[in-house]
Amino acid sequence: MLSQQKIDEFQHNRYLIVDTQISICIINNVVNEMQQIYNGVHAPAPSLGSRLPDLWRDSINAKHIALSPKIISILTQLYNRKPLPFQTLNFRIGTQQAMHSDTIHFNSVPNNFMCGVWVALEDITSNNGPICYSPGSHHLPEFTMQDVGKGISHDNYQHYE
Repeated sequence: MLSQQKIDEFQHNRYLIVDTQISICIINNVVNEMQQIYNGVHAPAPSLGSRLPDLWRDSINAKHIALSPKIISILTQLYNRKPLPFQTLNFRIGTQQAMHSDTIHFNSVPNNFMCGVWVALEDITSNNGPICYSPGSHHLPEFTMQDVGKGISHDNYQHYE
């Protein structure tokens, strides 16, 4: 259960740093499973780059993180509804992406209910890929691919009979 101070902090900043209480054993198991996939012990998907999507489908350890009771409880309290975990995305190495908005790529209906949860699988320093957040950016308008001229129009569909 979050304190009122933590709830207020989330309402103001739109992010929280919390102890997920996920055991180091579970985290180490996920790291080892990822290493096995990338080392070819488990057959990786074709053209597997630095991203490993939906590991939780095949890894009980990754699924344990995605369905963490502590995280689910926190999200339930913050959003006043039960969350629906739908994706995991593990990274072999940090992506070194420039600042960007995830909501242009995936979002919720209705808006403002998509929440990314980042669980570090290694100790994080300023030199090895910490997540970055721009304070106040949650007040900016959300854009879709259609807003920036990249949406799919019905004219772009191929029709097959």
